[in-house]
Amino acid sequence: MSRGYTSAGPMATFYVFPCGPSFHVQCLIAHVTRCKTETQAGYILDLQKQRTLPGSQARRDQNGGINDEPVTSTTSAEKLRQQLDDAIAGECPFCGELMIREITLPFILPKEAQEVTSWEIKPTLAKLRSVSLPI
Repeated sequence: MSRGYTSAGPMATFYVFPCGPSFHVQCLIAHVTRCKTETQAGYILDLQKQRTLPGSQARRDQNGGINDEPVTSTTSAEKLRQQLDDAIAGECPFCGELMIREITLPFILPKEAQEVTSWEIKPTLAKLRSVSLPI
């Protein structure tokens, strides 16, 4: 599956997938990292950081370990861009396995439970007494 991007600078601005969806790169990174494991998300965020700060000394390898090789050459920068492309745009987030895995996620996260209960409609006792049912 091919993917494309347009770039006005060192980082792609948009990712366009063959099936139709297009994503701003920061929005795609945010979406993909939210749906990945903590290790995978850390790897993606490290790649993004390395793309914006070439020459930094520490970089995670694909398994989450630290790689102390500096990113200074064009070849390394291109390799880093390719790794980020593979990590965030290997497949369309709307058509690929990422969407299939999202089906099992709850609509309401546990940390949002308090907000959900604040919107709950509870009948009052007075209203229950005033309702008469036809016989």
